[in-house]
Amino acid sequence: DLSKSVVEVNLFEDVFKNSMSGSIITYDTENLIMNMPVIGQEFVTLRLKTPTLQDNQRESVDFTDHSFCAYKIGLRQDLSQGSQVFEIHLTSPEMLRNSRLRVSKSYTGTVSEIVEKVLRDPLYINTKKDLYIEETAGIRRVISPNIHPYDLIRNLTTEAISTENSSPHFLFYENARGIYFRSIQNI
Repeated sequence: DLSKSVVEVNLFEDVFKNSMSGSIITYDTENLIMNMPVIGQEFVTLRLKTPTLQDNQRESVDFTDHSFCAYKIGLRQDLSQGSQVFEIHLTSPEMLRNSRLRVSKSYTGTVSEIVEKVLRDPLYINTKKDLYIEETAGIRRVISPNIHPYDLIRNLTTEAISTENSSPHFLFYENARGIYFRSIQNI
C-alpha cells in the first residue's frame, strides 16, 4: 500500500493513443524497491476523488475494477540517507497484452464487429472494460498478417464508415470510462 507515500499521480488520456498511461511518484524511506522487490510486473489499483460540496460519483476516478500494470521504474533519486523518490510508470493491461501478441487470422463482418471480436477474444486482448463501438457499414473480409491487435484495429479505422452519419473519420482510443472506436462526428 503506497497511498501514504504518494507525492504525485499522473494519468494520461489521448484520443490519438490506444491506451491510457500514467505514473506515480512516491517517496520511500523503507527501501521498497529492493525489499519488495518492485520489478515492473505489478498491478496498481487507484481510486482518486476530488473533494466537492456534493458527494457525486462522477467526481471520482475509480480503477479498482480495471487496474493498471507497472511496466517500468523511471526516475529514482536519493533525497537523504535512507530516503528516495521514485516513479512507477503505468499502462493498461490491454496494452501489455497487445505488445506480446500477434493476430494471424481472417475475419468477415462489419468493421465494428471485427473490432469487437479482437477486443473480446480470449486469445488476443480479452478486455472486460466497457466498449463504445460505433456501428459501421459494409461487410469486409480482412486478413491479419501476423500483426499486433491494436495495429489491426488502427488499420481498420481507415476502412470504417459510420452507418449513422457516413463519416469515414474513426478514432481508436481508451479513457477512464472504457475503450472507444468511434467517428469524430459521433464523439
